[in-house]
Amino acid sequence: MLKRNQVPKQTHINREPLDAGIIQAVTPRKRQIKRSACDNPGFYIHEPFMEAGCSNKYRVFSVAFRHKGRRFSKTIGHDGDMTVAEARAIAAQIIGDVKTGRCHKPITPKERRFEVFAETFFKRYGHNWKPVTLAGSRRAYEAYIVPFFTGMDVQTVTPENVRRWFAALHDRPGAANRSLALLSVMMREAERYGYRDANTNPCKGMRRYRLRKQERFLSDDEYRHLGRMLAAQESVTPLRVAMIRLLLLTGCRKSEIRTLKWCYYRNGRNGRKHLFLPDSKTGQKMIYLSDPARAILDKIPRKSAWVFPTTIKRKRGRPRKDAVPFFDIDFWNIFRTRAGLDDVRLHDLRHSYASLAIRNGVSLVTLGRLVGHVDPETTLQYTHLTDGALGDAVEIIAQSFLDEDVVEPDKALFDKAGTS
Repeated sequence: MLKRNQVPKQTHINREPLDAGIIQAVTPRKRQIKRSACDNPGFYIHEPFMEAGCSNKYRVFSVAFRHKGRRFSKTIGHDGDMTVAEARAIAAQIIGDVKTGRCHKPITPKERRFEVFAETFFKRYGHNWKPVTLAGSRRAYEAYIVPFFTGMDVQTVTPENVRRWFAALHDRPGAANRSLALLSVMMREAERYGYRDANTNPCKGMRRYRLRKQERFLSDDEYRHLGRMLAAQESVTPLRVAMIRLLLLTGCRKSEIRTLKWCYYRNGRNGRKHLFLPDSKTGQKMIYLSDPARAILDKIPRKSAWVFPTTIKRKRGRPRKDAVPFFDIDFWNIFRTRAGLDDVRLHDLRHSYASLAIRNGVSLVTLGRLVGHVDPETTLQYTHLTDGALGDAVEIIAQSFLDEDVVEPDKALFDKAGTS
């Protein structure tokens, strides 16, 4: 019986033309025999063998080649999955790709399957993303991409396939747009890895769905109403209330407050405590805190490394100290309904923070520093102004003209140009 990692002895047969008739006539032997084709160098067929009760009934196809002075061998498949002609064509393609330098590693039909290539893509490309981005990309891939493309050869994915897939997601335009961007990156990397020909990205030129821009920010009255509702809820759920208040007072992203650690809360240059985030969406970031924000943090008991520790418990009932904290989104959904703010998302608190700063005369440069924007264009997207503020602005502009001395028009100009 074969021992572990023991390769059966092989007898190399002289080169001869290999066709379906010769292959079917081969019967299992006590030794593994490898036949080579004289008309297709590098293409081999491994005959079935029997060894002390261990039998392999399939004939295995393989290809051998040299690359950069080294000899490689790659299994193509077996005669239960493909014919001899198909195996020959694949062997010739692999050898041709290696000779022309298209790919430095031979790619088998199994590796070209979309779902198999996707795993290769995430392993090789995943380090370019933050862990949160990688996890989100995997969720989008599993939910929207792989159900449609599974089983397809990544090399044969066409623009028509992409259009049909994209049209099937018309009821979820936001998810469709994000998934299209991910699929485009996958196809681009497939070209780099040698799975597709160059400049054949099937996602190129695809138009995304036009999304309705959501502009929702709190008015002054809504700010006061939200403050009263939070004060009434503080005795029941103090940590959740503290988290929402910090979102209101800092303009931070939900993920930045959710994963906040006590070690990030330390003294700055002015001697006051601020938040120093080692990693955020835009890299390292310093969050300036007001006195009310510092008072909220100082009031929270330090029972964990996290400011807002998780409520997930182990089997014995103890809280997990190493678990990443999370925000109870159900609490916010219930709370905003009771407060009469059903259409306000948590991210709208960040919008409201920026809009409130603009209404109070904070410059775009200062606001960009406060919210952590690298690109000034991004800050412009947060300058949401109320209709009342816009109306006041046009009145101010009009009043500036009315305050000036009225100048009589020159009738001669009208006479020359005509009355029209």
